[in-house]
Amino acid sequence: MFLLLAPVVTAAGMLWALVGVLNWRGRSRVLAAVPFVAILVYSAVVLVPDVLEVPSSHNLLPFELGIWFWPSLPYMAVIAVTRPKTLGPED
Repeated sequence: MFLLLAPVVTAAGMLWALVGVLNWRGRSRVLAAVPFVAILVYSAVVLVPDVLEVPSSHNLLPFELGIWFWPSLPYMAVIAVTRPKTLGPED
C-alpha cells in the first residue's frame, strides 16, 4: 500500500505548492515557494556533491524527494487556511 500511496502524496505536495506559486500573490506566494527552495538547497548542498563523488549513492532519490515534499502538504494547508481572502487580484 505504501508503494502506491507514496508517489501520489509526493505529487500532491509538489502540485499544491506549484499551484500556490502560480496563482497566489504577495506573502502567500513567497511562502508557497518554500518547498521548492528547500529542494534546491538540498540538491546543491547534499545531492550534487554526493552523486559526483559516488554516482550510485542516491539510488532511492524518488523516496528522498517524497520525504522532502510530504511535509509540504500540511504546510500548504496551513498557508491556504491562514492566507487572507480577498476579492481582488492581490492578497
